[in-house]
Amino acid sequence: MKTLKRIGAVAIVLLVAVVVGLVATRMGAQGNQPQTYQIKITPNADPTLAPTVQPESVPVGPQDQVQWSCTTGCSFTAAFTEPSRKPFKNRIFNNSHSKSGHPTGPPGTYKYSVMVNGAIADPTIIVH
Repeated sequence: MKTLKRIGAVAIVLLVAVVVGLVATRMGAQGNQPQTYQIKITPNADPTLAPTVQPESVPVGPQDQVQWSCTTGCSFTAAFTEPSRKPFKNRIFNNSHSKSGHPTGPPGTYKYSVMVNGAIADPTIIVH
């Protein structure tokens, strides 16, 4: 009986070790994969009011990128307007050029403007 209890205890310890190892491996693999963060732009029902940008603030790592899109198919422009500060190679993004590529600017917080039909929102990108 003692032998069976020991075998059961060892089996439980081994099972827990395997599960912990698998979880750690999956978390590590996810943490190292470049991500494409989706930024959704929704025009306001009142065209004179700012569009909604979700998420309003996006943290990106050195191999990540963002992609902007309009939830209604509207035309939009996302522009980093401060001439000396931009987190990506390009300064302006729109429907036909919506992916940023990975960051080329130094770590920091970058404000940008999203324009839809003349209405403007001012979200941020945070480069780590």
